[in-house]
Amino acid sequence: MIGGRYRRSLFAWRETYDVTAALEAVRSDPRVDGSRLAALGFSQGGVYSLLIAAHAPDIRAVVAYYPITDFKHWLSGPRPSAWHRLEFHAIESYFRRQSGAHDDSEFQQMLGRASPLDQAHSIRASVLLIHGDRDTTVPLEESERLANRLRELGREVDLLVIHDAGHVFNFKDSAKASDAWETTLSWLRRRLEPTEP
Repeated sequence: MIGGRYRRSLFAWRETYDVTAALEAVRSDPRVDGSRLAALGFSQGGVYSLLIAAHAPDIRAVVAYYPITDFKHWLSGPRPSAWHRLEFHAIESYFRRQSGAHDDSEFQQMLGRASPLDQAHSIRASVLLIHGDRDTTVPLEESERLANRLRELGREVDLLVIHDAGHVFNFKDSAKASDAWETTLSWLRRRLEPTEP
């Protein structure tokens, strides 16, 4: 949803505001314990989860599977083949059009606002990053860089590296999916235990 209308966009800054606003509805539901909120997402959803935590300090825990954490770095990174270079050039062109930026400086600022690494100082939640070591769409380095930054800031962060796994591994390999999901649930249970009054 963007401005109340559904519109497909791969760029994080727009949807993040709508999802953050939707948290108000969640918080107001009497069945929800507002002191035990978490965000979870996969790929771009992982980006949203991290950005939501940066904008909503009451989020206690975030699980992000294979997220892009630095759009500038991700778009400019090395590509193993001509096909990958062409693909990423098309993605960058799409992002530029979606951004509405008037020049490169404005576009770079928007990339920063859409990048969890640039927003790490505002993330207070405990973070679990899950990433495959053979991800060629979003390299493991994306999660490693964010984990290192969060540690530098004194935040609680765990990085689970899935051996021999690519992007969206959990939709392709049921054993790896099951292991990662069990880790996710166990990690969330520990972070979201009710606090004593």
